[in-house]
Amino acid sequence: MSYNLLIRLKKDANQSLSTEWLIIYDHGEIRLGTDSAADSDLAKSAGFAQNIIVLVPSTDLLLTSTKLPKLSQSRLIKALPFALEDQLSEDTQMLHFATGAFKHGEPLPVAVVSKEKMTEWLTFLSKRIGKASALIKAIIPDALALSFKPDSFQIYMDEQFALTRTRLCSAFAIEKDDLFPLLQLTLNQWGQPKPAAINLYQPLSMILLSDEQIKELNVPVTISEPPKNILSAMADVFNQPETINLLQGEYAPTQEKATLNQLIWAGFAVVSIWLVFVTIVNIFSYAILYNEKRTIDSTMQVIYKKISPNSPLSKNPKVSLQNELNNLRANRASSAFIRLLDIIGSEYVPLRNNGITLNKITYRNNQLILDIEAKNLQLLDKFRIGLEAHGLDVVVSNAERNQVGLIEMHFTVKEITS
Repeated sequence: MSYNLLIRLKKDANQSLSTEWLIIYDHGEIRLGTDSAADSDLAKSAGFAQNIIVLVPSTDLLLTSTKLPKLSQSRLIKALPFALEDQLSEDTQMLHFATGAFKHGEPLPVAVVSKEKMTEWLTFLSKRIGKASALIKAIIPDALALSFKPDSFQIYMDEQFALTRTRLCSAFAIEKDDLFPLLQLTLNQWGQPKPAAINLYQPLSMILLSDEQIKELNVPVTISEPPKNILSAMADVFNQPETINLLQGEYAPTQEKATLNQLIWAGFAVVSIWLVFVTIVNIFSYAILYNEKRTIDSTMQVIYKKISPNSPLSKNPKVSLQNELNNLRANRASSAFIRLLDIIGSEYVPLRNNGITLNKITYRNNQLILDIEAKNLQLLDKFRIGLEAHGLDVVVSNAERNQVGLIEMHFTVKEITS
């Protein structure tokens, strides 16, 4: 049964990393796992997962945006530190930049995180799931995994932080006491339309926004009890439009190099397929040739019966017919027909491709009568001269032009007797 695996990295009070994960089956069932389960459970689940997405703490990175023209990826990475220098306090050489999709006329969404933090997350994942870390499809800030609705803000209270998703690639994580002023700032951001609603998920025993604060926001706020585990509210991340994947640039997934054994097996597979193909072609060729041979043998048997109707059928009609032909050629008294055919054939064949056609041949009284057509008189005259050069007596009838424009002529050919 195929499934997707969602892994979330969390920080405890001592800033140590821990994990919780969600297995999402194709038919919709989900199964939750936490660090309380054995590490081998997560590694085993990761090894058989169809897709893996990892969520990282939004508090450890900056989600922002900037106005830039459309650039190549290499030029964009070089331009981002300068475009965002007013928002950055660290050395840009120590920072990793990842971007969302470029949309003409809109600010480019950007995530900024320290390279040290990226290395920490990747090292932790490698220890927890081993080789399955190569199957990770995306690393996404956890606030961007909340359900996305274009006309509303989503706020989930998660332990001490309020995870807030405002737009497709815009989100933040803030302590509950700082939520109201940051919401005010976001709602009053110039050039951005206000949402139609704010969906706030908080324990009913907790008050994140007072009635006065909600009134000041001037946006309808609905308050609901959050799910028992916030990770279940992020399960739809596999079906959402792509936001910002931190696996870019030097952290982009790379295809594993093929091992020697893989190359050998690949070569063996190619050779095997080729041999099967050649074998199939040979079988088809043999079948075609076999059918042609049967047809030729059958034709020769028919000819042999016509020539020797009173003789028993030969086991090898080809050899018998060849012997008969040789005998005719050797017997001058009875082979006038064969001799005439040999001479006529030697002169006709070279001219056939030049536009001369033998339509009919009749043998009567030791002479051959030929009905020939050609595209011009020169070809017919050349044919006549060639026959006479062999010592034959050639009588030619008057030439006539047929309906398709070819010249027709009758040749009467016989040997000259002394």
